Amino acid sequence: MNLLLKLAAAFPQPPIDRATLAVYAEALAGTEPECLNWAVSEAIRTCQHFPRVRELLELTKKRKIQLQQAETARQQRLALAEPKNPAPPSLVKLLGEQKQRGGAPRRLL
Repeated sequence: MNLLLKLAAAFPQPPIDRATLAVYAEALAGTEPECLNWAVSEAIRTCQHFPRVRELLELTKKRKIQLQQAETARQQRLALAEPKNPAPPSLVKLLGEQKQRGGAPRRLL
């Protein structure tokens, strides 16, 4: 409810009554607090008038998508950073195996 009071204070004209705030609180009750906090801040920053419940829900949905994309990107970065072979052979060992097969070591560059 504190976020809704903050939102009402940001848009003083026309005054928002308690019944409206109660309806908003009920409609937004299932929303994750972090997403709702971001949505209220974004609404204060971008809206010209007191936002409708639908607008706040769209903003929370947008934030959830952003968080999911960030988590997916983080997991992809972690997957790319992890070595595929947990015990890679050393260069000396590879050169020794190449020599045993009878071939000359390849030039790396």
